[in-house]
Amino acid sequence: MITSKNFRYVKIDETKYWDRDFVRELGPKSKIIATYAYDVNEHIYCTKDVPSYFLYYMGTELVPGRNLTNSELEEYKHLILDNEIYNDHAHFSPCSYIDQLATHPVKLRKHTDYIGAVIQEYQENPW
Repeated sequence: MITSKNFRYVKIDETKYWDRDFVRELGPKSKIIATYAYDVNEHIYCTKDVPSYFLYYMGTELVPGRNLTNSELEEYKHLILDNEIYNDHAHFSPCSYIDQLATHPVKLRKHTDYIGAVIQEYQENPW
């Protein structure tokens, strides 16, 4: 495996975008975290002066705020997976916002389709 100098991934807490009742059921301090990959060298200008990264959605993870039974955990995971169908699988975010978050290099196999490789790597070994 080689480490790409261009691609990184970031985990973003998206709890505030979810239904409050759903989050409340998960318990206090629950989190719903989405993982995105992006190319550090690719800056998109959605507005004249603000560079943004193009974020590729990789998946969502649930961090419950209370102990869940196995059946509850599976039910909540299915609800999140059902919602992923409606998630924008790519979007833009200002570089200044992403750069202040903890990011990590993406380890890729040698591959010419880098986005395909990122998605494949994530599916095989979620970050």
